[in-house]
Amino acid sequence: MGKNRFGIRSKIMIGYMFIIVCLTISFVLVNFQVTSMQKDRNYIIEHDFAVHNETNRIEKYVMDMESGQRGYLLTGILSYLEPYNLGESKWRESYSRLSQLTRDNIIQEQNLSSIKASIERWLQQSGGNSVSSMKNNVNNETYYDYNFLLGKQIIDDIRSQLDRFRSVEMGLTKQRAAHLDAQNQMLTKSLFVMLAIVLIFSIAASILISRSIVGTIKQVTRSIMNLSSSKRDRSKRIHVTINDEVRDLAEATNVLLENQEEMEWQ
Repeated sequence: MGKNRFGIRSKIMIGYMFIIVCLTISFVLVNFQVTSMQKDRNYIIEHDFAVHNETNRIEKYVMDMESGQRGYLLTGILSYLEPYNLGESKWRESYSRLSQLTRDNIIQEQNLSSIKASIERWLQQSGGNSVSSMKNNVNNETYYDYNFLLGKQIIDDIRSQLDRFRSVEMGLTKQRAAHLDAQNQMLTKSLFVMLAIVLIFSIAASILISRSIVGTIKQVTRSIMNLSSSKRDRSKRIHVTINDEVRDLAEATNVLLENQEEMEWQ
């Protein structure tokens, strides 16, 4: 009897252990999911914001170069070239950082290459490679009639390309945000499923254990009550299929009934 014994204490401990294991697994899964969501969130904050910032910087540098060059050509004052020189030295740095941020996206890399080609074409067309070449165009009416008009068209094209680049990146940001929302919903559903599993098992285990205990105890109670009744029916025995402390109680009660039955027979 003791070899295959599965006591009430063991049953209760296994039930609690199962609940603890389920809670531990739930914690691990939730922690993993939260960590993944945190990485995606940081990627959106750091990467996507950096892409938008660098794109805006390139546009600002180009606009500064265009306005500085225009001011110098209209007035001949060298101080107007300060924003031009600053923009000319900085836009390539922003372009390099932006290229690194978008190197995993072929479409954005192509768009960025087109933007770079347009900027370099504008610099070459406007004679902006050196101060001396721009200085030759001061007070040159032909330059204003043709080159400024052509330069404005190129600048407008650059701004349009940058807008398209930002639009594509905004679409990617929305896709990442949607993926993050989907992960959040999946996490919520997983928590509810795990909670339901734990609740179902807990309820089922409590019903089985309580039924096995309460059913036997009721039989023992009836048998003991029969001992003091007038009918004194000692023929009934308590039958149990489980092997735990309740079985010991049932067997002890059966022995008591047999002793009482034998005494009455005598």
